[in-house]
Amino acid sequence: SYPSEFASVFKAPLSLSVVANILSFAPSTPYFFSMKSLNNLNAIAGSVVVPDLEITLTDTSNIVSYTVSNATEGEWNKLAVVMNNDTKKSATVSLGFDKTLADDTEWVVIADSDEAGLTPIKYIKGNEIEVPSQTAMVLVEKSTYEKANIKANRSKVTVVNKDADTGKILSKQVLYGTVGTKYEAKTDDTLKLQYVLLDIEGEQNGTFGTTDKTVTFNYGEYVPENLQNTLTGKSKLTVKDATLIQKYLSKTATLTEEQIKTADYNQDGVVNVADATLVQKKITHKDYGLVNTIRIRYISKSTNKPIASDKVMDIVAGKSDTYTPDRLIGYKYANEYTLDGNEVESEVSSVDVQHKFAGQLLLFYYDDDNYDVTLHVKHSGSATWTPNLWAWYDTDLGSVNIYDAWPGQPLTKGDDGWFTTTFKVANGVDYSVIINNGTVQTQDYDGVSGSEKWIIINDDKISDKGDFLSFYDSNPEA
Repeated sequence: SYPSEFASVFKAPLSLSVVANILSFAPSTPYFFSMKSLNNLNAIAGSVVVPDLEITLTDTSNIVSYTVSNATEGEWNKLAVVMNNDTKKSATVSLGFDKTLADDTEWVVIADSDEAGLTPIKYIKGNEIEVPSQTAMVLVEKSTYEKANIKANRSKVTVVNKDADTGKILSKQVLYGTVGTKYEAKTDDTLKLQYVLLDIEGEQNGTFGTTDKTVTFNYGEYVPENLQNTLTGKSKLTVKDATLIQKYLSKTATLTEEQIKTADYNQDGVVNVADATLVQKKITHKDYGLVNTIRIRYISKSTNKPIASDKVMDIVAGKSDTYTPDRLIGYKYANEYTLDGNEVESEVSSVDVQHKFAGQLLLFYYDDDNYDVTLHVKHSGSATWTPNLWAWYDTDLGSVNIYDAWPGQPLTKGDDGWFTTTFKVANGVDYSVIINNGTVQTQDYDGVSGSEKWIIINDDKISDKGDFLSFYDSNPEA
């Protein structure tokens, strides 16, 4: 089910209770509608009573469509719902199965994959409805929509993120609210990698009014500083810059020292054909490697192996970011790192990385920060079962189980009759233990300290989850 956060606000026509039919398609419904649309639709459905309706329904393998007729005066008299479940292709959905519709019927779309409400999203003429992949739409016959003139005490603010140079809509969000309440329009964080915000049209922070509003964030393409410089003196890179690099490489043209520095557009330290290719891709709007990823790996110096999962993050060429090594249980950062194969020692714990036109690899190195614990375990009587050890310790970063799965590690019996094992614990903390035989176990023994302990299993006191161990700092039999 989906929360009806708008249920007390929307007062919809009775016939819009058909939306309840849409919601009954869950869990497939989320593929058709955004969560915002579902919230609004669910609210509308929850605020009405189901009247006597005539429903005409048709469906194919990937398409569901139906119309709803309602004869109640003053309400919407004809609705249509169309769904396209194809994962890739749009579809033309015909409402021609409803013989009561005129060929030139005009429709008002009130819900689609992005938004839903009582105000028109767009208008469609005719009964052939183009529906994008994995999208549903709710339509109202225009004449009855206008005649009913349903009003709501809510309005919407459409937040548009637009490329100011091309006019292309990069993304869009619709905010809904009760008239008189506050709203805040926010930028699209996914655009910050490739765009910079130029200006804002409309009220970014305002109040929902009786009419709908639009807030537009205008963006410009982010261009790395080195790609803002040209060899020709022009304000923008052109094919002549790429040609000049090629001529320089073929020794049919010369460049000044300043031009050679500029011509290293990918900033790899040399001027070569890769720089000319980058320029060509940039001026033709092809993917020129602006957005890449940096992989951060955490390495033990003692084993030269990873000690935690890699982190992978997006990076943008020409920008710089600061990375700080994570605190890891049982390890201490060694003030050493390797960036793209270059080893660095630094007393500064953070690393400033200037990003290039390629993926990058950052390795942080760690020293071991733990101590060895050796436990010796023995029965006090004639019992012969092999003890299993389950052990763990707690730190401010979390708890660590010494062994992967219960009942833990079977202990190894030595010639002296003692069962012995060794494990590691992070420096500065105590540890906890349980001895068990797979069926019966001791209580939790917390706060055990010391790097070596002798433990006697008091066989005459064994009870499940009981206190039947005795701990010693030295061999009690010595």
